[in-house]
Order: sequence, then structure tokens, then C-alpha cells
Amino acid sequence: MQPRGPKITVTAYLTVVAILLILSFDSPSAILEPWIWLLMLITLPGSAIALPFSWSLAHEAGMAFFALLFAGSAVFNSYLASRLWGYFLNRRGGNEPPKTEDQPSRVE
Repeated sequence: MQPRGPKITVTAYLTVVAILLILSFDSPSAILEPWIWLLMLITLPGSAIALPFSWSLAHEAGMAFFALLFAGSAVFNSYLASRLWGYFLNRRGGNEPPKTEDQPSRVE
């Protein structure tokens, strides 16, 4: 049985990012300030590229580019999180199926 924790966490994270993208870029001509900063925060480190261009973002320049940047950063972060989660589970031995009485235990 595969652990469901990484899938649930990644799905929840991508859902939150999608909601924040909708809230941040609500209208075609303006962004909503508090939501964009929260979106930048949860999509770090990939969205760090947007920090030097925050003036242009505040003045609604290149909004489609920034929306794609944040979405791509979220996908990268979720991929990285699921890989790290799997790595630590395998390292700890958490991916082994539970032993039953009719299966012999592994002795090396």
C-alpha cells in the first residue's frame, strides 16, 4: 500500500495556489495586493525571481507572465516536495508493506 500523504499534501498545496492565483489576478487590469504577496511567499524559492520586478507587478505590467511564473513555481515546488517526501520515507523504511503472519520476516 502506497502512502497517501504526499499526494494529499501536493493536491492541497496546488489547490491553495490555484485559489490564490484567482484571487490575486481577479480582474484583467488590476491585481489585489495582499493576495499577491501571499502567493509570492508560498511559491518561494521559484517566485524569488519576481521580487526584483515587484514594481512592475504592482503597476500591472506583465501580469500573464507573472501568473505563469507563480504557477510554474508551484508545480516545481510540489514535485520537489513529493520527491523529498518519498526519499525520506524510503530512507526511514516507511514504504515497506506491513508484515503478516504467513509472510516470513526478512533477515539479512
